[in-house]
Amino acid sequence: DVSHYQSRINWNAVAENRDVNYVYIKVTENAGYVDPTFRTNLREARRVGIPAGCYHFFSPTASPLAQLKNLTSEVPNLNDHDLIPMIDVEVKGKKTSAEELRRRLRQFLKGVEDYYGVKPLIYTGQNFYNKYLAGHFDSYMFMIAKYSDGEPELHGNPKFAMWQFTASGRIKGISGSVDCSCFMDNYSLR
Repeated sequence: DVSHYQSRINWNAVAENRDVNYVYIKVTENAGYVDPTFRTNLREARRVGIPAGCYHFFSPTASPLAQLKNLTSEVPNLNDHDLIPMIDVEVKGKKTSAEELRRRLRQFLKGVEDYYGVKPLIYTGQNFYNKYLAGHFDSYMFMIAKYSDGEPELHGNPKFAMWQFTASGRIKGISGSVDCSCFMDNYSLR
């Protein structure tokens, strides 16, 4: 996945890498932030033939409806997207209970699903999933981050579709580190 942290990306060079089969691009965060590189990255990834989708960084303290408005104002439809939207859930908030986090996330996910007509993918870390999300969002597919040897170990039986195995990947055309993931179980780009 990419965002403004990767600065300007040479998408022609990225497309030469045979291991790059898809990309998630940050579009929004919280109730008001829009990633300034989103539109360029989406246009360029699709121009060079890399299937692309967007992701929103979820805030447990901001209004789920305000966050949905932020996302849908930047992505009014999925016509230019090849992948289902992804929701990045990494923080609980100091004053937010686990129950409140789940309630707000459930409201946001339902809004995304109702608006776009597809269930979004949920991105989170192994420990965050096991502590706060396990057993509560079983109808959703997950991308799980774990940056060490061995696949993530998850409580319950989630739909573990993708594993983000490093935050320090190197890909020609992208300066600095980039998060890299792969499909798991029997999941594929299709």
